Amino acid sequence: MELTKAERKLIQELLVKKKKKVEIARILGRSHTTIGREVNNEKNWEYVRVPWFRGRKHVVKMYSWERAQKNHEQNKLRCGAKYKFAQDWSGMEFVESWVKRGDSPAVAIERAELQGVDIAFCERTFYNYVEHGLSKVTPFDLRFKLRRKQPKHKKIRENKRKMGKSIELRPESINSRQEFGHWEGDCIVDKNDNAILVVQERKSRYCILTKLEKHESAEVLRHLARLKREHNMKSITVDNGSEFWKITQLEDENFEVYFTHPYSSFEKGGVENLNGMVRRYIPKGSDLSMLTQEMVTRVQQQVNAYPRGIHGYYTAEEVYISLTKNAPIVIIPRPNNVVFLDKKMCN
Repeated sequence: MELTKAERKLIQELLVKKKKKVEIARILGRSHTTIGREVNNEKNWEYVRVPWFRGRKHVVKMYSWERAQKNHEQNKLRCGAKYKFAQDWSGMEFVESWVKRGDSPAVAIERAELQGVDIAFCERTFYNYVEHGLSKVTPFDLRFKLRRKQPKHKKIRENKRKMGKSIELRPESINSRQEFGHWEGDCIVDKNDNAILVVQERKSRYCILTKLEKHESAEVLRHLARLKREHNMKSITVDNGSEFWKITQLEDENFEVYFTHPYSSFEKGGVENLNGMVRRYIPKGSDLSMLTQEMVTRVQQQVNAYPRGIHGYYTAEEVYISLTKNAPIVIIPRPNNVVFLDKKMCN
């Protein structure tokens, strides 16, 4: 327990009365070592000239409670852990630059370690810096920071129309994401019924975005038939939208189509989460007819180059290439041309 201001005043008064340190310790109920450290510390002394015999003056050292209290208060200001980012400003700037371009702090920190960049702080510490205004990043730069989670009530409903095999018949090897080659599909649609076909491989989370000329089943069937040939698809899981009702024509002994229950988007949560990532670059309310396939492909490349925590912060593209070639994962340089399509441009 630290000495108080009143105790330091009493120490000075007792020293003036020529009391010994052991006696002072007994009076204050303190250890004699505590009093000894306090009195013997030269930083707590004052040097005073006092009259001596024959007109001379003599310099003596005296314990000063005021100087001791001031030193104590200054020392307290230097206590506690120091900010970790002060040890390495380059690491802080690295994380801030990644977050400013749309990445999460976890992605920036873990990806830095994969690239051999040392970061002195963790994800939670970085969020604390943001909350206390110690970073150039603000809460508005963090996509999920200001979002309020809504309670999820899962209720399985029976399909009123049978478009094909129910997801209940899907094998466990697909459900567990252990087998490569199984996909999920969905469509991003605007208010004018323009659409983008979104498919994602379940194990690697690799996605393919295709601009549809028309939001109709024949168009979806044509593009899925092409993707099936090019990417050796084994199965695909979609919802009960009318644009998917013809794709059962693609089924054969090597390809299966499964349909989720109505109002159960969580049953294909991978592609639903992917839609949210795509919306970072193509905001809701955008006119999709203004987009070209080239622009959509740039968004696809950006999403596939995003490091994923589920993959140990390797990207979906890196994992997909590794699984396709049956080879170890190799880090691919991330594209510098970050694509953020302006909502006004698409209106």
